[in-house]
Amino acid sequence: MSQEADDHVVVHRVAGEMLSPTSSSIAIRDFSLVSDEPVSRGGENLGPTPLELMLGGLCGGISVATARAAQLLDLSYETLSVAIEAELDARGRLGIWSGVPLHYTVVNVTVRVGTTEAPSAVDALAQQVWSTSSVVSLMRAAVPQFTITWERAPSVPH
Repeated sequence: MSQEADDHVVVHRVAGEMLSPTSSSIAIRDFSLVSDEPVSRGGENLGPTPLELMLGGLCGGISVATARAAQLLDLSYETLSVAIEAELDARGRLGIWSGVPLHYTVVNVTVRVGTTEAPSAVDALAQQVWSTSSVVSLMRAAVPQFTITWERAPSVPH
């Protein structure tokens, strides 16, 4: 790898320790959290499931990418909300049917932006996030039906 590339490489380190057969304590930088399965799947519901954590990462990734894109495009917004609905067929991971993917096959994201910018500006923002977000890129590569719908919400004057 060239020195220029080395200067831009980011290394993330995450560590986990089993708490029970369904739960883990996870350390990320100065933060700790617990991942667990719901009671209905044999867990104690001590925290989000690993797949739910991935969706939470997608929410955060879209928020950060939107802020960066807005700065790049010189756009302003007052509010941003991200809602995600994802589907997977549990037969694959349960070993019931080997032809089923183990991960989400459908992920629908709705991003609602509170702004006074024109709808075309929100479209440009959406395109920039689509093409520059690492987490969005990962989901696009893995999920066959991955969509992000951007909605422009009226901005409330302060």
